[in-house]
Amino acid sequence: MQYCFFPVLSCLVSAVVLGKPSRPNIIFLLTDDQSSYSLGCYGNKDVKTPHIDSLATDGMAFDNHYDTTAICMASRATVMTGLYEYRHGCNFSHGPLMETHWNKSYPMLLRKSGYHTAIAGKVGFEVQYPGENKPRLPEDDFDKWGGGPGQTSYDTSKNKSMAAYAGKYPHSSRSYGAFGRDFVSKDGVRVMIVGLTPRQWKGIVESMGIADQMSSLEIDLGYSLSGEGERFKARHKIAELVEPWFACKAYSEICPLFDEHAVCYGPYRSFREMVEDDDDCSPDNPMMGMVTQPNIGEYLASGSPIRFVDDNLQTLPAPTLGQHTEEILKQELSLSDGEVGRLKAQGIVAW
Repeated sequence: MQYCFFPVLSCLVSAVVLGKPSRPNIIFLLTDDQSSYSLGCYGNKDVKTPHIDSLATDGMAFDNHYDTTAICMASRATVMTGLYEYRHGCNFSHGPLMETHWNKSYPMLLRKSGYHTAIAGKVGFEVQYPGENKPRLPEDDFDKWGGGPGQTSYDTSKNKSMAAYAGKYPHSSRSYGAFGRDFVSKDGVRVMIVGLTPRQWKGIVESMGIADQMSSLEIDLGYSLSGEGERFKARHKIAELVEPWFACKAYSEICPLFDEHAVCYGPYRSFREMVEDDDDCSPDNPMMGMVTQPNIGEYLASGSPIRFVDDNLQTLPAPTLGQHTEEILKQELSLSDGEVGRLKAQGIVAW
């Protein structure tokens, strides 16, 4: 099963696949109201951001990037839909994201394609559904919901969707990491497993052959582990049973067992490891392709997950600044050649 986590640290979003993934699992992180210079990887020697710095080191950091919509609500809708603000119309002035656009967002498309999706943190926009008087958060459109309205709170207990984690993780930033757990295999591979649904939990227990131990644990605890909430309460006891199993098996032994029982799992990898070792992140994947980006050179990039008939949409380089200005002014705003020419002559627009 494929998982897609959609958090925004302000928000976390994710998507995962059950069993050995034929498509990549996705975790998308978004921070809110944070300038680039507040990060060590962009040159600030006074702040300590080691984890984000390591992502920048192992992956790709953009230091010449232009943001067309530097506004919270509108930019989040743009991230979700891939549409410019003038196309999706979601902002502080015009209001919520319409369901017609939301249905074509990448969390919705991934879920329809078999991914198990989750989101935690600040969502930042609401969706207007047909037949409803008021817009609302898209809580029902994710398999696992940890989102909240407004800015949410740093106090976990004050966030309704995350309140169950408040005892162990009173600070919200810590609670968003409480959905799963990783274990180290005999050969040092960190393996993440997720047991949110009954099917996922059953696969974990059967693949490890620990049904009797779990039954004994239920007797000791005085409650069943069939529910996610009960498993969360007993997570430390469960980990004590699971950890030795991982410690005596190499990752190559674990994979076939998990695949056989449709366990939701995956190894922790850096961006560099993903690019160098994962066939799904290579030109062999029809969704990936080599593109030539002006002023940068050739590099591997992903295309759209949307497929028409048997062919994926072509992988294309990112548009250059102002590349579509003339097209938008003429086709979308119906300006004449003369009007566009005057705007350009006055320095109002450029391309």
